[in-house]
Amino acid sequence: GYGIFVRPGGCFPDQPLLPNDANYLQAKVDELDDRQRQLAADKGVEFFDTRSLSEGHDMCAPAGDRYVEGYVAKDGGVPLHPTALGAAALGNALTDYLVL
Repeated sequence: GYGIFVRPGGCFPDQPLLPNDANYLQAKVDELDDRQRQLAADKGVEFFDTRSLSEGHDMCAPAGDRYVEGYVAKDGGVPLHPTALGAAALGNALTDYLVL
């Protein structure tokens, strides 16, 4: 699934998104997440929900807590993609999920 990319209202000026634009971006990410969830249900496969894992780790979080890069990426990151920390957290959570 897709997690939380940006908190409600965003964090302008740290990330160049006005509040309405931040809410729109997250609404579109939520649509992708909902569609993946529905496709998984339709196909009878498990859906790995990342929403709760990503809470507090959106693009507005401090760099050391961020799981997704914002439009202003740090340390060679790719905008709107997972950070190294986020990829590791997701990988560890998925491993734990699969082992249970």
